[in-house]
Amino acid sequence: MGLSQQPSSTRLSSDKRRFQVTLKQQSAPLTLQAANGAVKALWVAEIERVLWSHFASLKAEALKRQQQKQQELQKQQQQLQQQISSIEEDSDSAASDGLEAVVDFASQDAAMLPLRRGEFLVAINTDSENYWLVENREGRRGYAHRQYLRPVRQISGGVSANSFSASNGLPPRRGSVVTTAV
Repeated sequence: MGLSQQPSSTRLSSDKRRFQVTLKQQSAPLTLQAANGAVKALWVAEIERVLWSHFASLKAEALKRQQQKQQELQKQQQQLQQQISSIEEDSDSAASDGLEAVVDFASQDAAMLPLRRGEFLVAINTDSENYWLVENREGRRGYAHRQYLRPVRQISGGVSANSFSASNGLPPRRGSVVTTAV
């Protein structure tokens, strides 16, 4: 019997040789008649065995699907956690590695640091959502709007400090440092 033809219910009658089986795809039950009561009992037992076996396999499949979904959710949670950690590391590296001014900015406000495009800055305090306290290579401190800055990484070695300072016209602040955009 195929899965679609497996009995979904059996009904025993008082007749020692007859019983009814209702299949999934049929509206009317099948009436089966065995040669004797022993054969009827054997058939009913076999049908019940098949039903319980089918039920057990369905239960196992459902459990397996549930475990797979749970594993997928855990995997997604781990990926999300890694992305969050990566974002946190990037924001930490922005504060520790440095920032680059992306626009020229001149301000009348003494608290604001004037910026030159391409200027390297070190973040001192990034707690504010919009304005960060930064320091330029000349040691001047002031606030700069977060949107005027982009994070950069410092790479030691490779290119000399002189070639780096020549590229943007600023003297190097620390040793041999090269910045690359993130």
